[in-house]
Amino acid sequence: MATKQVLTEDHQRDLAQQPERLTAEEKDKGRRLAEDVPALWKAQSTTSRDRQTIARIMLDRVVITVIGETERTEVKCHTIEKAFFKLEALLRKAAERTVLGCGIA
Repeated sequence: MATKQVLTEDHQRDLAQQPERLTAEEKDKGRRLAEDVPALWKAQSTTSRDRQTIARIMLDRVVITVIGETERTEVKCHTIEKAFFKLEALLRKAAERTVLGCGIA
C-alpha cells in the first residue's frame, strides 16, 4: 500500500512540473514567428541563447574552409531546408572575431 502512495505522489509531482499547454493564440503566434525567422532573429527580445537555439534547429551542417595560409575563412552554413548561405570571417581570438561579409546562395 505504501508503494501505491509513493507512486501517486510521484505522479502528482510530475504533473505539477509539466508545462501548461499552449493556447490557440500562442500556437498561432509561434507559427507566425517561425515563418519570419529573420524578424525573430533581429527582435530586441531575442537573446543570444535564443539565437543559438534557432541556429541549432535550422542548421544541418557548417563547413569552415581556411583561405590559403591566412586568417581568412569561408563559412558555409547549410540549413535543414537544403538552402545555404556563406560568409567570410577572420580567425582570431574569441574576443576579436570579425565577420567580413555575408552572402546568401
